[in-house]
Amino acid sequence: MYQMAKNLNKIGANRWYKGAMTAMTGVDSYTNTMMAHYWSRALAYEEVAKKGFPFVEDSWKPSQHLLEAEKKHYAKMFDKQGLPTDDALKQFSGEVNLNLDHAFSDKITQATDALPITQGMFMFPRTGINDVNRMSSYLPLSNVPGFKNKYVKVLQAGDDLNLIKEALKEHGVVYEKYPHAMDMYKYLKEEYEARLSWSGMLTSSLMSLAIGGHIVNNKIPYNINGTGHYSHSERKKLRDLYGVMEKSVQIPGTNKWISFKGIDGLDPILSLLGDIGMYYSDLSAPVLDAAYQKILWAVSANFLNETPLAGLEPLVAFASGDGSWVSRWIANETRSYIPGSGGLGVAANVIDPAYKDVHNDILGYIKNRTPLKKNLPNHVDIFTGEPIKGIQNGWIRAINAFNPVKITDGGEPWRRALYEIGWTPNTILKTHSSGMYEYTPKERELINTYIGEEGKLLKDVKTYVGNEHFQKEINDLRMSRLKNQSWTRIKLKKQNLPIYTYLNKSLTAAQERAEHRLSQEYPAIAESINQAIKANELESTGRVKEAIEMANKNEKDFKVIEGVLQYANPPKQ
Repeated sequence: MYQMAKNLNKIGANRWYKGAMTAMTGVDSYTNTMMAHYWSRALAYEEVAKKGFPFVEDSWKPSQHLLEAEKKHYAKMFDKQGLPTDDALKQFSGEVNLNLDHAFSDKITQATDALPITQGMFMFPRTGINDVNRMSSYLPLSNVPGFKNKYVKVLQAGDDLNLIKEALKEHGVVYEKYPHAMDMYKYLKEEYEARLSWSGMLTSSLMSLAIGGHIVNNKIPYNINGTGHYSHSERKKLRDLYGVMEKSVQIPGTNKWISFKGIDGLDPILSLLGDIGMYYSDLSAPVLDAAYQKILWAVSANFLNETPLAGLEPLVAFASGDGSWVSRWIANETRSYIPGSGGLGVAANVIDPAYKDVHNDILGYIKNRTPLKKNLPNHVDIFTGEPIKGIQNGWIRAINAFNPVKITDGGEPWRRALYEIGWTPNTILKTHSSGMYEYTPKERELINTYIGEEGKLLKDVKTYVGNEHFQKEINDLRMSRLKNQSWTRIKLKKQNLPIYTYLNKSLTAAQERAEHRLSQEYPAIAESINQAIKANELESTGRVKEAIEMANKNEKDFKVIEGVLQYANPPKQ
């Protein structure tokens, strides 16, 4: 381990590997300089006004008094090393740079220093905490009884000097020691009030975009995607089947969606609106059903996921019965020892943007973030037979590989129609239609490819989603959900709708035809399935020893070669 640490330290000393850190500190320095200029100018205006000097000359250029005052204040903003010394500047720049001190992040750092193996679970705690704090300033938390953070304290301080002192102390400023404390308080109050005004106008104007069409037109606009469904498996299905990009908004007049994730003032507001709109349109249950889970997910996805608490995800997954968390954690820890792993991940997505079927596969998780991912089995679109790439447009994929603001296609009309009714069939294809055999990832890739290549399923889908009778039935159920109708003894399920029955029958038939083709190309799979059926029949009739013999024979006769079940000793032709 010592030698490995030594080698990594030598690699880190290379100037090319310092590029990312240099860029980050460069942005921070730029922010410090801009905010220092802004604050110096504000203080200069205050000083010149008190002395009764003009702000501008006859030519409307800044007056000499103003320029000299600004230079005087700016000279006090930094020390000889270029580090901020002004208390207000530290606060203003720190909020933008996400590096303000915070007690919770300090405790996390102390804990990870004491137990280094956990550092991979709690990366950059200060950045996450500061980001969540800043996002919360756009929400009307001052209306929540008993809630007091630094933003609320400024908004509620009014003219009470003691409350003003307390609010400034939350911002790292001691009122008696900082000569411009009251100026800073006035600035902060105006800034925070402006943020709430912005988010309020944004909410009222975009609420109609998210859910207004439900009430006025009895149709779903689907113009905003929030954090997605509260069920992880459902979110994954919607992403794989319909290309849904969480935290995105449709560009008006186009079929393109652009991400707003991480954009100040937009992310928390639009995410919540998108979630409200999605649950209003959800056919599976009335909008207020499972309200606790929906609210909990919306809050955690919008805020907790950006904090160090997101590092507890593996433990939460384990508690919920997801054993694959161990594989993901080991893979992530292993990847951290690969030099330039972040750049390799970007390169891997450029070379092969397809989603890979690597569930609970440690080596697969690691390969998936390197150029070696090309050798992994693909998630395949059952409608087209092509690998699922999230974004089919090659130019957009190339841009997204380097662009922090992601763009995606909205999908074909029939795909969008399936998304709106919430048909998510991909879990059906994990096992053979007999239920006696679970496909390997490579075999799933083959089955889905065969279904897509045949084209019959896609033809049926287009017919069903265009059927007026089906659409009327869907709309009747949707209006019931919007009215939040529910009953004590009777539950109406979307799966009982005729369109679901037709879609499921078409998918089952397509799967059986694909399995027939697979059995012809890979006869070992068909024979192994027949043995599994026979073994279960023997066990059900009490012939346990014969069932065990059949299982032993199966184990000896077959083995997985390159992801596909084959004969251990192929029969002679």
